[in-house]
Amino acid sequence: MNGDSGSFTATLFPTVSGMYDGSFESNSGGSSATVQMGLTTDWNFNVTGSITSTGGGPVCFSNLTVATPLANSFGPSMASGDVIQAFGSDSSGNVVAFIASNTDANEQPLPDGGLYVTYVGVAGACTGVSGTDVPFRTEG
Repeated sequence: MNGDSGSFTATLFPTVSGMYDGSFESNSGGSSATVQMGLTTDWNFNVTGSITSTGGGPVCFSNLTVATPLANSFGPSMASGDVIQAFGSDSSGNVVAFIASNTDANEQPLPDGGLYVTYVGVAGACTGVSGTDVPFRTEG
């Protein structure tokens, strides 16, 4: 535009799809909680799936479903570049936002398709609860 010129590099990031195991550490302290995420990205970059607490310390949710009508009212669950934004809700009205990336701080892909994930509660008992993870790994 307006005479701009030059080159750029585009990177195709792999689609995030499958089962991921990891743990969350609450930003307010306490023991870590183990979590399993099953995520699927479709041809139009929409993300669906489930996020389940499987043990360890408490988190504000037990079984979240990604991209429900309630979750979608807080934002779209989608993949863009190396980042996934996903909103999940449960039957108790809790809604949690997740941001995941498959690259490290130096923009290098994590080994074995790993994901760095952070979360923040946006509705229900989860409101204001947040945490970060030890990288999630694919099951296999």
